[in-house]
Amino acid sequence: MRISAKLPLMTVILGVAAAVTTGFVSQLQTESALEESALQKLEAIQEARTSELTGYLGGIGEDILNMSENEMLMDAVLDLQYTFEQTKGRLEKLKQMFVEENPNPKHERYKMDQSGKSRFSKTHAANHPVFTRFAQRRGYEDVILIDANGNIVYTVFKQDDFATNIIEGPWKETDLNKVFQALAANAVAGNVVFTDLKEYPAKDNQPASFIGTPMLDGEDFLGALIFQMPAARIDRILQNSS
Repeated sequence: MRISAKLPLMTVILGVAAAVTTGFVSQLQTESALEESALQKLEAIQEARTSELTGYLGGIGEDILNMSENEMLMDAVLDLQYTFEQTKGRLEKLKQMFVEENPNPKHERYKMDQSGKSRFSKTHAANHPVFTRFAQRRGYEDVILIDANGNIVYTVFKQDDFATNIIEGPWKETDLNKVFQALAANAVAGNVVFTDLKEYPAKDNQPASFIGTPMLDGEDFLGALIFQMPAARIDRILQNSS
């Protein structure tokens, strides 16, 4: 082929190559822009989730501190602890009264205010409705009182952890005990400890998250006030993609 014939062909080839190259580069630039946009969106979603979760946990922290500083509520806590100590059989008796002899289904045990005529049962009847309304209005899955010896002397919903010992009993390896131990080790006013969502055996292995603060008499550690936080609400925040 003569040079005069080759030149137009080369021009066409070079033109096609240039067009392909330009298109390829343009495609790469578009893909890069899309990736950058997607990354920025993911970062924005993560920041929004973090902000919402931080604010929500902060509100729960305020709730538990306010309760621990409320004199009337703390009197109720002390009354429950004191009458528990006077109860013959202690944990076994509490389990018998509010679990074994509870006529309600497992998930409705909280409906029993009083069981028998013991001092603890009367104290429970006087204070249980207050704690129950608080938990239901705020969406907490439980309100738990643990004395300084690790005895779970009160819960609103009477799950399987009620009337057991968190240090030596079946739940010693759970996050509930981790919160209690952390509070006992640093029993100072204003200390708040919480855990991430994790399967909790006493809740039929459903996810549970706890937040707690120490109960104090001056500098003396009386036990721990612990909330079981709303797992569904926390999960919604973590899964929120808007």
